Formats: sequence, structure tokens, C-alpha cells
Amino acid sequence: MNSLHVTPAPAFADNYIWLIHGLNDQGLDNHSRVVVVDPGDAQAVKQTLLQRRLTLAGILITHHHADHTGGVIELIEQWNVPVYGPANELIPGSPIKVSEGMEVRFEQLG
Repeated sequence: MNSLHVTPAPAFADNYIWLIHGLNDQGLDNHSRVVVVDPGDAQAVKQTLLQRRLTLAGILITHHHADHTGGVIELIEQWNVPVYGPANELIPGSPIKVSEGMEVRFEQLG
């Protein structure tokens, strides 16, 4: 059975951006593809991806505030990945709109 692992990427002076990736049964990286949650700072995400040899597979936005969306455009300019965000909010990057009761699956994470 596969599970998910969450890696923090320090951002701003007092916050984190979260990267989600799959783990196999032994707790080892299943692969190097990750989904980033609320990338307010693209440089923090890029640095963590580079340091940990990870590849961006998708972006998940929880709400429209700049500290959650500020890095979206820069990231999708470098990686052609889907962006998912709340249907009722203005999210940059032409997101796939998600509303209550919908399910989002990231098959890339295993």
C-alpha cells in the first residue's frame, strides 16, 4: 500500500509551503513527482524541488490570498502542470475549479 508524505518548504519569514509526494511500503520515495499546496513564493518551491530532486506535478490552491497564490504563474511558466483551486475564487493560472463534494486525484503521486 502506498502512502503520502508531506515535505515543508520554508517560505517568507514565518510560513511554509507544503509538497506532497508518494511513499512506498518501506517509507521510501515512490517517485520524485510532487504536488505543491499554496505556493505563495515560487523561489521557495523551486529551491526545495532542486535540493530534494523533485519534479512538480500539480498545484493545489486552498484560497486566493497572495501568500497562497503568489508563485503560481512563475511555476506554471516553468512546469506545464494543472492548477486546482476553489470554484468561487479568482485564482491565477486558469485553475481547474473545485467545489464542495468534488474529488481531486493526483495519479502522478502513485
